[in-house]
Amino acid sequence: MTIFSDNTGFYLRLFVAVLIIFTARLTLVQFYGSPIPIIDSWDGFGIDVFIPYFNGDLSVSNFFTPYNAHIIIFPRLLSIFLLIINNNQWDALVEMTASAAIYVLAAITLILILTRHLHTFNKNHILISVVLIWAFPHAWDNILFGFQSCFAFLILFTLLSLWGTLLHKTFSLRWWFGFFCGLCAFFSILSGLLVFPVIMLINAYRALFDRTNRFSYLVSIILCAVTTVLLWVLFVELPNVRTATNPIFFLMAFGKALAFPFITFPLLGIFFYLPFIFFIFKFIRYRTLPTTAELFLLGLGFWVLAQAFSMAYVAGKNGVEPSGRYRDILALGLLVNYLILEIFCLKQAQVFKQVWLNITQFMFSCTWKTLATLGIIILALYSLLIPMTAKVSYNKAYLQNVRSYLITNDIEVLKSKEKLADQAIPYYQSEKLATLLSQLREHLPYDFLVPQPLRATILNSLFINNGLPQDIETFKGENVLGSYHQQVIDSANTQFISEPISLAQSTLYLPVIGSIDGQKNRLQLLTSDGKTIDIPPVNTATWQLIPIKTPTTSFQIIASDTDEAHWFAFAPPRGMGTLTRMNNQVLSKAHLLLIACLVGFILLLCYSMIPNRDNGNA
Repeated sequence: MTIFSDNTGFYLRLFVAVLIIFTARLTLVQFYGSPIPIIDSWDGFGIDVFIPYFNGDLSVSNFFTPYNAHIIIFPRLLSIFLLIINNNQWDALVEMTASAAIYVLAAITLILILTRHLHTFNKNHILISVVLIWAFPHAWDNILFGFQSCFAFLILFTLLSLWGTLLHKTFSLRWWFGFFCGLCAFFSILSGLLVFPVIMLINAYRALFDRTNRFSYLVSIILCAVTTVLLWVLFVELPNVRTATNPIFFLMAFGKALAFPFITFPLLGIFFYLPFIFFIFKFIRYRTLPTTAELFLLGLGFWVLAQAFSMAYVAGKNGVEPSGRYRDILALGLLVNYLILEIFCLKQAQVFKQVWLNITQFMFSCTWKTLATLGIIILALYSLLIPMTAKVSYNKAYLQNVRSYLITNDIEVLKSKEKLADQAIPYYQSEKLATLLSQLREHLPYDFLVPQPLRATILNSLFINNGLPQDIETFKGENVLGSYHQQVIDSANTQFISEPISLAQSTLYLPVIGSIDGQKNRLQLLTSDGKTIDIPPVNTATWQLIPIKTPTTSFQIIASDTDEAHWFAFAPPRGMGTLTRMNNQVLSKAHLLLIACLVGFILLLCYSMIPNRDNGNA
């Protein structure tokens, strides 16, 4: 008796498989992510979208503003959406989680397309393959930089575009959906435009040998060509900063891209793409019309080749290997070649009468799969050991230097770090960073918030600036108010009342230290509509953060100390957005969720292989 039906068992394994991808990426964010925006985010999001939004003059044109020749509409839409629902708090960790979620959507799309059209292929192998290419951190840039959601959108929209335009009747509703997704890919990142030449190439082949549908193929080619030209003329201006300077460097960079995961050995590119070359040769020789499965693999394979070509041309200076941001794309090329090797090349072996040909093909297949698997693992380990070690020190430097500037307002704090060999500030120009930090001060991530010092409505208060015992530090170096004095001050007012404060975030945290008993020593929030929120009693020698639901109106902080034997101090309140709070809770458990998903996936795979129960091919 089966516990799950065939379909239920597969969809359960699919669900757990994509959760592995999601939690694996979140685990890297948990240990190595920083909430502060990094370099590109300040320009592409901060300057182009967020500052106009806060100034009240955001318009559609802001989303079309080119960034390094890219029209990143969808990443900007995602970023402003996350900012708004996070109570106007900019948190790069939230963007990283959202980007991981988009990869989950891309993984689901890819798996469903493959399993639907590769009828005879073991679905468990597809699940494992997709997990391998996207769960390992070889493309750590796309995991740890919120700005890199553009690559997640690119992959998702491209998969949908190839599915719609190649696997369905020309000009049907699904075809137009695929065409629209191609436009969306372009408006995620410039190289999204390459999906249209791929569609044109495959339809040109189909038009040669399919007389019945030749006219519709030719019309679709014209439409894609016109669209490509219009988009290029209206929006594209290629950067040439890192362009390959000669054909040798270009070929080296191109070979290294195809050699993924061995990205330092360009000649391996030929080895890893031999299945695809054989696949193309089959169609050239026999002139057969591709099946839907073959169409999708051809489209995805040519698209990865086009992406590798563009990487080598635009970013192939001195024949450099592809950076981490491109490797999620290149991993798709590895997947395409694996599927061709498993399904079509091994099927071809059945027609070989010579034993030595079968043995040779079998040995090649084993070697190919072994090298591909080991390469992914080695590249992932290298990414963890080398870049991640540096990332930890960068994150600490960002936190220290940004907060130091916000506390002191001294531009020299940033200028002194700008010329260091290691990244010490999250932007390449200290003066511009200082301006951005000042403009976005109230909307920075929670860990980087340095609220303005509290100002009193009454004079001669008992609570003075940094009124603490000498052996106690202020809260994270900020200016605080405390009632501790080295000598008794009879004339001081025992009460402090701040000027009105407004916070947009859903939860505020009030740092306190000392003794608050709620009677002689009291700390309260008084809202503008007359409601009083009492801070619960505390007695602590270390700073504690008191969480409070942020009042819907402005409020004042009222502190009172009539106990000469005890003192307390507090720092300005700071807000935490709803998404930040929820995201932090998820990230704190990400590694445990990953372990649980891995165990569950293994158990489900084992169950699916039990005879007469859940068929692994289901």
